[in-house]
Amino acid sequence: MPRYTRYYKNDEWMYVVYKAEEGERYVLVATVPAVMWWDVAMVLNAEDVRALSASPERFTRRVNQFLRGRDWPKYRERRIESRIRRVSAEAIEIDEAPRD
Repeated sequence: MPRYTRYYKNDEWMYVVYKAEEGERYVLVATVPAVMWWDVAMVLNAEDVRALSASPERFTRRVNQFLRGRDWPKYRERRIESRIRRVSAEAIEIDEAPRD
């Protein structure tokens, strides 16, 4: 399983961006606060990564848009929270095997 390490963390909005240890793949893991808190995650595209590099505040708006519309088709195909395994507070692994 490919390993990802923490690239950027926003404590106020409760999300972390992880970067693959090999390659240029990035993953967002955001916590949804509710009665039962849970994480949602998606693979970031190049535009998302550029937004983060240009302005973390602007990227946070993208994260909040994702959280509000996480079931929209444009996000649904990039969601991967069911494939994430936490290794430590700083790292995750992602199961790349296709799901039935």
